[in-house]
Amino acid sequence: MSILKKWLSKEIDIELKACLYFFCILFYYVIFRIIEGSMEANILVMAEMVCTAYILGCIQTYLLHNFDEGEHFGKYEFGASIGCCLVYSGMGYWGKWFDRQLLPSLIFFGYLFLCYVCVFLAYKIKRSFDTKKLNQDLEAFKRDKKHIGGR
Repeated sequence: MSILKKWLSKEIDIELKACLYFFCILFYYVIFRIIEGSMEANILVMAEMVCTAYILGCIQTYLLHNFDEGEHFGKYEFGASIGCCLVYSGMGYWGKWFDRQLLPSLIFFGYLFLCYVCVFLAYKIKRSFDTKKLNQDLEAFKRDKKHIGGR
């Protein structure tokens, strides 16, 4: 059962990661479409985006050690972010997400890198809050234990 729980936990993390990055990509795509003068989005393009985000979520989780959830943003995290941005940008160009226009594709690459940095910072801030809360809970537990007659 513990193997199933570990797998399920990782799968939930992948799904959340895929949703997060899909939202970032979809936001850029929608802005691009509006700037191009269209109020319509291609459902097949969005399906490609979701699949790409899910596959890259798996790669980030199983092969790249969840680098965007790391403690620091060093050379490894920088390189992994660049690699993922290249894959997303390549898929965007290949899949005609931005009508194979070079400038929107290059801007997309930079935008995604910024998204990776923001996601890293969001996870870091969340960890900080979680750590503070856990420490407060531990202190409260120690105080309660003393009042009950513990050591």
